[in-house]
Amino acid sequence: MEENTKVMEENKADKIDGEIKKRLFIVGSSHIATESVKNVNLAFESFRPEIIAVELDRRRFETLFYKGKRKAPPISYMFKIGLFGYLFTLLGGYLQRTLGARIGTTPGIEMKTAAKLAAENNIPLALIDQDIEITLKNLSKQAGVLFILKVIYDMIAGGIKTLFTRKKQIDLEPFDLKSVPNERTIKKILKLFKSKYPKLYKALVEDRNIIMAEHLSSMILSTDKKIMAVVGAGHKQELYNLIKQKIKTGMINSGDKK
Repeated sequence: MEENTKVMEENKADKIDGEIKKRLFIVGSSHIATESVKNVNLAFESFRPEIIAVELDRRRFETLFYKGKRKAPPISYMFKIGLFGYLFTLLGGYLQRTLGARIGTTPGIEMKTAAKLAAENNIPLALIDQDIEITLKNLSKQAGVLFILKVIYDMIAGGIKTLFTRKKQIDLEPFDLKSVPNERTIKKILKLFKSKYPKLYKALVEDRNIIMAEHLSSMILSTDKKIMAVVGAGHKQELYNLIKQKIKTGMINSGDKK
């Protein structure tokens, strides 16, 4: 009896998985990698989505397409989002721009590509990320003075190598910044990130995954249209797992109402 129940549950899970994959294609990207642009275009051509979703909120979307000269946020903004959120905005933006300039690209180019594809093909564009101000406020709430100093030191002293790829802590295969890291490398980076900075991981990865999963699962349950979602590669797998859970729950609840 237990064996039959287990088999039924596995069959149901496989069916849900199959249905999601028919309706949703997630493109895992690196925000400065030129390969990400190629992957977005290839996914669009092969999957032919009827909705495009991107890992952006309204503020970041408007900033991405702003054509004027970019300025650092005013000091007054720090009182709105907190000290660490403000410093993270300055240093994180600087790192992305610096690395992007090194390989001849700009941060968020794959999101821009996805948004342009939506506009050119008259396809709805869904902004599925959490409001950036909420994310930055959450970062500030979690960070004490010593934690802030530690992260700033790591970011400045060693950049990405110190922050993510210390050989003595984790064995990572070298990868080209122009390419999206493979799944094995991404898992190792996330594992190190979570163990070294659990509060940062929660605010930057886990909390946002929950928000994006809610948006995407709601869209899947409410429309028959095919959806292409473009998100950072570090979000892809856990985001998909959360969507499966939410779809399963939604189907059960829907069945209970009948």
